[in-house]
Amino acid sequence: ARPVLCWGWFGDAIHEFIAMIPLRSQFCGLWRRVLETSLSNVSSDGKRRKSYRLSRRITGIDSANRGKMRLCTSSSTSNHTNSDYIPRADSNGASETRRHREVWSLERRRSVFDKLMKEHKMTSLEDWYRFDFNTINRRAPGTSFLRYHYGSSPFEALKDIYPDHSWQAWRFKSVPRGFWNSQENRRAYLQSKGEELGLKDLYGWYKVKIIPGMIKDSLLREHGPSLPHLLIGAFPEHPWKAWEFDYVPKSWWKSIENQRDYLDWLRIQLGMKNMEDLYQLSRSSIQENKGFWMLWKYGGSIYSAVSTIYPNHRWLEWKFASLNRSFWATRENQRRFLLWIAEEKKLSSPNELADLSAQEISNFGGEVLVAQYRSDIRAMLRDIFPEYLESQNIAR
Repeated sequence: ARPVLCWGWFGDAIHEFIAMIPLRSQFCGLWRRVLETSLSNVSSDGKRRKSYRLSRRITGIDSANRGKMRLCTSSSTSNHTNSDYIPRADSNGASETRRHREVWSLERRRSVFDKLMKEHKMTSLEDWYRFDFNTINRRAPGTSFLRYHYGSSPFEALKDIYPDHSWQAWRFKSVPRGFWNSQENRRAYLQSKGEELGLKDLYGWYKVKIIPGMIKDSLLREHGPSLPHLLIGAFPEHPWKAWEFDYVPKSWWKSIENQRDYLDWLRIQLGMKNMEDLYQLSRSSIQENKGFWMLWKYGGSIYSAVSTIYPNHRWLEWKFASLNRSFWATRENQRRFLLWIAEEKKLSSPNELADLSAQEISNFGGEVLVAQYRSDIRAMLRDIFPEYLESQNIAR
């Protein structure tokens, strides 16, 4: 017999109303909360009738069958409707999903897709790339195997149903989950895109200007965010020079290894044979060779960049052709410079620097310092080395 809800004739009316309405996604949450509550019906004479409840397991809403559901009693006997559509375990323990797979054989699935091709006037398998697969869920409920067998992935379905055709997952509106995790898939996609753009080899990517929609958004989100990141990750064996690309993100320059690769390349381009030649490196030569963002990272200071990238070499700021004038404003820098001159001239103490001319100090790279003291070497030494004020050579 049909189960009776707890509110007498009013409960009967509600039950009839629910039975008449095919549940959709917007109703499922509301009806489940109402019907899952254990209900009891008390008759007019005060005798308690059998309680009915809706089991979450038995009455799960089957979205593949348009939200049909069944109601059972709390006892072992079940009263239900449309039970054939509800996922449940049979006497052998086989799930409805497994039974569904057995019913939808490969031949039957292929026949459904063949029928869809005729209905939508498709002339070749390539037309599937432009097909809106959402229409299957709306107009053909019997094709629920797309979800059961292939996780709602058109690519996986077509690859299985038409295995002789060479399918490309990226040509569909969306790719299967986890598709881009495979390096092989990323390589295949980028090679296909390169052929589409008319590139002869991987070096052709250097001149490609990325525009919105050119590269799959899902690929850029997962393995981007830029073209250099994608290509270097997909083809790590290729000797990439990221600075050759039309656009290099500032984040790429955060790596010291990337900066070192760039400067090694730049030294070859400029004909530098040893590390000392980097003293002649200018800001313009870096900017003209697409190294602006690397230099920007160090505030425009070539000394800061070179000393950080090649820390094992002894670098002297005053020997760089491009030196910030603010360098000479620091007393410590002035002392280091003059002590270095004394070391180079093999002087026994800074006192002997008083015997040097302004031109000699300028030749060591101290033109700005000499100009600050108007070529007065003794005044410069009294100011920088106050501990030698009593020295006979630099007395006041």
